[in-house]
Amino acid sequence: MLDNRVVVTCCKNSDGDLGDRSVWVRDNGQWQSSPGFDWDEWDNADGKKGKGGKGSITEQAMRIVFNEGHKSLTSAEFLEATEKLTGMAKSSCYNALKGKSKGGKFAAHLSYDKKTKLFSWQN
Repeated sequence: MLDNRVVVTCCKNSDGDLGDRSVWVRDNGQWQSSPGFDWDEWDNADGKKGKGGKGSITEQAMRIVFNEGHKSLTSAEFLEATEKLTGMAKSSCYNALKGKSKGGKFAAHLSYDKKTKLFSWQN
């Protein structure tokens, strides 16, 4: 399958910060923005992630750890499974559990039951 997406960024700027990068799709001679681009996948395409490499916990990893929402986990179970799966540091794995009040990346999919002390994933 041909991928018509193009990543655009300023590669040199002697007098200031680089501009934000963006993704565009070539389509029938026109350029359209590509919302929802997976920057985690792009940034980790070279296989360098976790333990000193650049990377982050992806939604796909979260789905695997929570078995597509069929498994609830304590924070300790989550940390162990996520570290093993992704190779990311414990602090990065813990940050993936942040809730809405703390601006968590996956807050829309995660819930926490205070009574059982279990985290769950909703698709």
